[in-house]
Amino acid sequence: MKNDLRGIASPIGNTGQTPNDKLPWATFWIASVAVFLVGIDTTLLFAAFRAMRTTFPATSAADLSWVVNAYTVVYAGMLVPAGNFSDSHGRKKVFLLGVAIFVIASAACGLAGTVPLLIGARALQAVGAALLTPASLSIVLAAFPQSRRSVTVSLWGAVGGLAAALGPSLGSFVVDNAGWRWAFLSEPSARCPVAVVRRFAARTGYRA
Repeated sequence: MKNDLRGIASPIGNTGQTPNDKLPWATFWIASVAVFLVGIDTTLLFAAFRAMRTTFPATSAADLSWVVNAYTVVYAGMLVPAGNFSDSHGRKKVFLLGVAIFVIASAACGLAGTVPLLIGARALQAVGAALLTPASLSIVLAAFPQSRRSVTVSLWGAVGGLAAALGPSLGSFVVDNAGWRWAFLSEPSARCPVAVVRRFAARTGYRA
């Protein structure tokens, strides 16, 4: 199938037409939902820190802060290597791999019984987030003609900014009503990415 995502993600600067005539905005929203969830997760845990200290009273605040810091450090450090990995192994495959890792790690965070396990799961979650983020931007860019890419990049960036801004408020709501573990196990952080993967695969003709 020539008009699959591999065609969409071909070199971006060589055409003025939309490589994917099948609903480029659908491609944009599907990829942006995953990026939105990553953006939320970057700031969501700020609201859960006090609740986590109650769950792990024997752990110092400095040690527990690595639940937040591990995600931030690994995510920032992995972005450039993940972009190169995406270019060499295929943007669509790396995007789907990143979403899968992110979902599995989210579940592991919610089920973690010790702080070291929670920190490790957060680091793994950051790896998934770093894999899907540059791949999603490449996919979105390639779905639109060059004349519309500046608008597309602006919207893509706005999605991530909105998610980061909503993270603390959403985190407070989830923690107050369901507990900090549901910041990872709730519908926004666990089930939505699975739906994103399925719909994305259906749109692009992906075959595992």
